[in-house]
Amino acid sequence: VQRDHWLEKGHTDEYADAMGSLLNTFKHIIKDLRTGTVGESIEVRFDLQDDDGRSVTTDHDEVLMPYWRELANALIHWSEYHAGEESLQVIVDRVATPDAVL
Repeated sequence: VQRDHWLEKGHTDEYADAMGSLLNTFKHIIKDLRTGTVGESIEVRFDLQDDDGRSVTTDHDEVLMPYWRELANALIHWSEYHAGEESLQVIVDRVATPDAVL
């Protein structure tokens, strides 16, 4: 997803940068799940604060759905091929998750 996508939707440069970081986080988590190198937990976190220092939650955007689908597939793969008796804590923080994601 290009940075301009977020800017064209009226978001700030900071929001666009934070979305870029979020997408990179998705990619790294998916890789770690598929290769079995994930630790005890994974965390999908949107890291942005407003001018008052309050945490900002992402808006859901349909362009994120392929990332959510790939994460779900990677979790299934990890469960089938790498988990053994291990469990995995999944944390989603400040990321809008509509019913289609859950």
